[in-house]
Amino acid sequence: MFEFLLGGVEIDKDNNIILLDLEMSSMRQGRTFLARINHNIPKILSSMEQMVKDLEMASMRQGRAFLARINHNIPKTLSSMEQMVKDLEMASMRQGRAFLARINHNIPKTLSSMEQMVKDLEMASMRQGRAFLARINHNIPKTLSSMEQMVKDLEMSSMRQGRTFLARINHNIPKILSSMEQMVKDLEMASMRQGRAFLARINHNIPKTLSSMEQMVKDLEMASMRQGRAFLARINHNIPKTLSSMEQMVKDLEDQRGAIPLAAPHFESLILGIVYSAHQAKLQEREEDQEKWGEVLKRLANVTVNELRRPEAITTCFNKV
Repeated sequence: MFEFLLGGVEIDKDNNIILLDLEMSSMRQGRTFLARINHNIPKILSSMEQMVKDLEMASMRQGRAFLARINHNIPKTLSSMEQMVKDLEMASMRQGRAFLARINHNIPKTLSSMEQMVKDLEMASMRQGRAFLARINHNIPKTLSSMEQMVKDLEMSSMRQGRTFLARINHNIPKILSSMEQMVKDLEMASMRQGRAFLARINHNIPKTLSSMEQMVKDLEMASMRQGRAFLARINHNIPKTLSSMEQMVKDLEDQRGAIPLAAPHFESLILGIVYSAHQAKLQEREEDQEKWGEVLKRLANVTVNELRRPEAITTCFNKV
């Protein structure tokens, strides 16, 4: 901002500051800079003294508020300081015990229970995969004519939505000043009601005590941990981690292409393998390694396209049997 002052300044007969550098003063930035100075800085001694007093008063108020916070919140005696330290230590210990309790309660301790947990996660993943594939096979047209019909239906729906949108605009927006003012008043009243409703929801749904807040946090942490373990189990169990094993998986999938669609777990591994291969291709520093992972990615994509083109639903081998 101060580069505008390099060319020199002077004060005109109205006590306004002007730039001696005419090129700088003619620029929009220069004019804005001068406008801020001439608008906000007092031009006479009495107004300048008043501004200094106001700033000193504001500074004193801030200082008193800062000291009041210190005097109110910091213990003044050794005993009260020790008590505050004990309270903080107790709170820290409670949090540590709660964390250990969650670990000991939720993680299996034996190999059999760990294997059972993994099986449960795999079963849940297979059910979700079958449901996802069922939605795809049920909702996406399989022939060119049905696909063209779907596109026409979407275009017709889009046209109807556009006409509805224009009708809402023409019907709901006031055309004269008085009706516009009335609408603004109605919106302000509605906004106040929404604000009260929002505050009511906050006061009703947010815990008011430390114990209830800790319980809510525990519930959220438990839900997050279960979802994360399920996701990591699917990735670590179903996707090859090396280039050679990924190439072997692709070869197996290509060899299996025939009259029977891929089983749902294999199709899920195929999709996750595409994501993992793309990620690995991006991470590689050597161009040769990037090309190898890129080739795997291309082959996986081809297998996926071939599976999605099947007229029949993708299902499990057990259902086929």
